[in-house]
Amino acid sequence: MDARLWNIGMKVRDVKAEADYFVALGADLRIHETLSTPDGTFEYALLDFAGTRLFLTPVTVFEGRLPGPLPEGLTHAVFEVADVDRELERLVALGTEVLIPPIEVSAALGSRRLAFCRSPGGLVFEVLQIRESLV
Repeated sequence: MDARLWNIGMKVRDVKAEADYFVALGADLRIHETLSTPDGTFEYALLDFAGTRLFLTPVTVFEGRLPGPLPEGLTHAVFEVADVDRELERLVALGTEVLIPPIEVSAALGSRRLAFCRSPGGLVFEVLQIRESLV
């Protein structure tokens, strides 16, 4: 897969408290908002920290599609790709489970096409195609 790491996802109890903590450590808070989607409303914060982005949320959009509860902590890696649909074809051929098929998302960070996947070994990751970047 021709990709680069775009962010690390984390499930946290209190988005503001965790964002404030990372800001105290030297992170730059890029966005803290609530986003409405067809699957519900999600609070999140996006920070630049230690050479990557951290995506903090109390509930992940893919949680309900997993066989069991998702604990707090690191949840998934996000990989930026040039074409989500082309990458998904290849991933599925390699045994990848698609948890959330490609969707278009617009938020304060811009517009994206993305999909959530799970490797044959159970690791969750997202493939992300940036349409417009506002951060």
